[in-house]
Amino acid sequence: MNKPVIVSTAGLSMDKIDRLVSFLESRNMHFALMHCVAIYPTPNDKLRLNQINVLKERFPDVPIGFSTHEDPDNYAAIQIAYGKGARLFERHVGMETEEHKLNRYSSRPEQIARWIEAHKQAVAACGGEHRSPASPEEIASLRSLMRGVFAREEIKKGDKLKRDKVYFAMPLSDGQLTSGDWFDGVEADKDYSPHEPVNMAVANTVLPPEEIIYRIMLQVKGMLHKARIHIGKDSSIELSHHYGLERFREFGAVIMNCINRKYCKKLIIQLPRQKHPYHFHKKKEETFQLLYGDLEVELDGKRIKPQIGDTILVRPGEWHKFHTLDGAIFEEVSTTHFDNDSFYEDDRIARLPREARKTVISKWNVIEKQAS
Repeated sequence: MNKPVIVSTAGLSMDKIDRLVSFLESRNMHFALMHCVAIYPTPNDKLRLNQINVLKERFPDVPIGFSTHEDPDNYAAIQIAYGKGARLFERHVGMETEEHKLNRYSSRPEQIARWIEAHKQAVAACGGEHRSPASPEEIASLRSLMRGVFAREEIKKGDKLKRDKVYFAMPLSDGQLTSGDWFDGVEADKDYSPHEPVNMAVANTVLPPEEIIYRIMLQVKGMLHKARIHIGKDSSIELSHHYGLERFREFGAVIMNCINRKYCKKLIIQLPRQKHPYHFHKKKEETFQLLYGDLEVELDGKRIKPQIGDTILVRPGEWHKFHTLDGAIFEEVSTTHFDNDSFYEDDRIARLPREARKTVISKWNVIEKQAS
């Protein structure tokens, strides 16, 4: 009948829930799972609300809810359940009469009103799932606790500043660079006397390559954490920047080289709105498999939008390019990788030596040292 299905998991073992989900998915049914304990009423120590987390992690594409049987005056359970990620809620409601007494797990109208209000309070307290910029009030509060950057010695306009030329101290004055925004290589915007506050304007300096790479790799590590993809500490890392490191966020990709023998495995990471130019390989045959995010591949003029888990075969000699809107991580499994086996449509890229369009980072600990 193509109607959505809401399924209670009360009393089911995990293998039975797996079977149930597999059954519903095989029939392309739209459904949700409800965490539920079939004890009427359910005491606090039997609510097992952590199972909401378990279900969300095991079935990330399935909406998870909470079917409740706790005492009607328990308004904390729905707030905890919402905080753990439940987004559907079911509650028994009844009207007591002289003939029919209300059971101990059903809510009277005034109780259900308070239950709904508790849900609204939880939604407001939890806020959105995307990290929003700090409010002016919060920024003002934090700045009162931050250290500012001060000149340690005389500094001339245009000098490239290193850490030994400055020191960090409180209080932080208006318009002053904070210690958190400091990076080696900022350019002095004017002459500074010893102990003079350094202006925030120096942070607008064109970033040195080391800082650009550091910021890129912090974002890449965040994406890998979110996707729950683990990279071996000995994996080598390449930044492909076809039009220079300064345009990396427009064109390029981060490549994690995992294995290169008769067979080869890489992870390709693209940041949001990033593109990889049209090219082909003479020797290498490769298969892409999307692991996380969104991706569009153009293969010999044909556009392909894979879903998570889909594979795309790229044969030797086939022109291909790819891009992402919100970021992507995909696996490349191929025959042996050879340097200088990528041939680009754009002559500007083709004329560059490989070392001019690649930055090699030998190991993760290079990034970790920069962060320390």
